[in-house]
Amino acid sequence: MLHPTRKRTPEQIALDNLLNQNGIAKIDLARALGVNRSCISHILSGRARSKRVYALVAGVLGISVDELLRKYIPPSPSSRKAA
Repeated sequence: MLHPTRKRTPEQIALDNLLNQNGIAKIDLARALGVNRSCISHILSGRARSKRVYALVAGVLGISVDELLRKYIPPSPSSRKAA
């Protein structure tokens, strides 16, 4: 569940739309990747980074890792602060 005060990024909205278009729930994605829902939420929100999981997510969605990172994963909090 989204924290009521946490604003969703354009990347998160786009990722949710992509998952919906493919009929994939985040919990199903987490199960397919062998991680828990909390882990997938942290990864997809950009709060945690995992190249291995990004590659698996991209494969499930049928896109490249580069496209996943450019369009659907927000920058890490530290890079947002530096910008």
